[in-house]
Amino acid sequence: MLGMNESSSSAQCRELSLSSGGNHKRNSFYATGEKLGCLLLKQLPDALHVGHYTPLIVPREQFEIELPMPVKRYDRNGNLIVEPAILRRVCDGDLSVTQWRKELVIDIDITDFVRFCQCDGMKRFCTTCWAHIEGSYLFLRHFLITVYGYREENILWVFSGCKGVHCLVNSSLALTLSEEQRKTLHSWLHIANGDDKAMDVFIRKLITEGETEFVTQIEEFFENRVVNQCAIIQLEPFVRFALAQIARLSPSFVSLVANAWHSNTVLDDPTCSQSESFLGERGQSLLKWRYLKNLEGDQRSIGSRNNLNALSIKASTFIAFRFLYPMIDAGPMQFKHLAKAPFSVHHTTNMIALPIRGETILDFAPQFHAINLSQLTDNRLSNHATILERFSDAVSLMSHWIDHYNS
Repeated sequence: MLGMNESSSSAQCRELSLSSGGNHKRNSFYATGEKLGCLLLKQLPDALHVGHYTPLIVPREQFEIELPMPVKRYDRNGNLIVEPAILRRVCDGDLSVTQWRKELVIDIDITDFVRFCQCDGMKRFCTTCWAHIEGSYLFLRHFLITVYGYREENILWVFSGCKGVHCLVNSSLALTLSEEQRKTLHSWLHIANGDDKAMDVFIRKLITEGETEFVTQIEEFFENRVVNQCAIIQLEPFVRFALAQIARLSPSFVSLVANAWHSNTVLDDPTCSQSESFLGERGQSLLKWRYLKNLEGDQRSIGSRNNLNALSIKASTFIAFRFLYPMIDAGPMQFKHLAKAPFSVHHTTNMIALPIRGETILDFAPQFHAINLSQLTDNRLSNHATILERFSDAVSLMSHWIDHYNS
């Protein structure tokens, strides 16, 4: 990952920053692992931040490679725009071109989301907050592998050590994305909080292009993980948000949903013949959600008989997508941004930035599964063997990712 060999004559440098206590110095380049190792032993930093490689001059024919990006997109009004595939930018007449290289880094942080629990606006998080990260993983995996064609072995997921995850892609195509292309990629992926129209366009695009299986996956995950396990409809800030979206997308029955969600019994749901208080918060939340979906099902059946628009977006689908869609910061995707290297120690939590298996993000609880430095070094702990096993697995994941570097 550091791009270093034993001999400086055959190595390509990259910017590194040794950090202690959250303070770091930029613009340091090391040509060999030996020189960096000596400095690490001297300074004993708690974190290593990694920047771009020093630019290379490469033959022009090696640089004109077609990007694995879709050739059609939708504008914010829902109109289909067909575009030619983007090629790496070169100047006509040049025999060579300066090539910048850096992994594609996507940083997902809980604090970037609109949260409906008591953690909103604070630097802490709970299991309800972590559901945003889980949903982001589902979306990003779909984008990177299904849409853009990156391979699983080139993607590394890393717990940040605090409130989120980092996604690092190291394929040859990802490494050589230009600054302009990284900005374009971010513009395609980013949907700002409150931009309901852009989210409508995105959902409708998935439906028209036959991605109904992915849409269903997101809907089912939201119902099970967020509605049921987190009892999200018992939180008043979420109810206000959801009712606003129902009023926008399904105004004909928003009053029915509002009355049902604020009552003790969902009268029109045949599965709820008893007081909801008997079912607990999770049961109440799930039944209220299914009441909304039953109304949507009835409305869709009527619309089908009357030949109404089959591409209308269900409020329940929009709500699930808006809650789970990743909030992607443009900064970490750019060349000049320093990315925290895996296995760095967070300066406030003392937790290790640990590589984790993508699928384990869906049941990863940082307060239980993360490893801090003291746990790793204290062999008196009863679960020390489990901690070492977890750390060893993280090392294996990192090694596997490095084995496929620049492939």
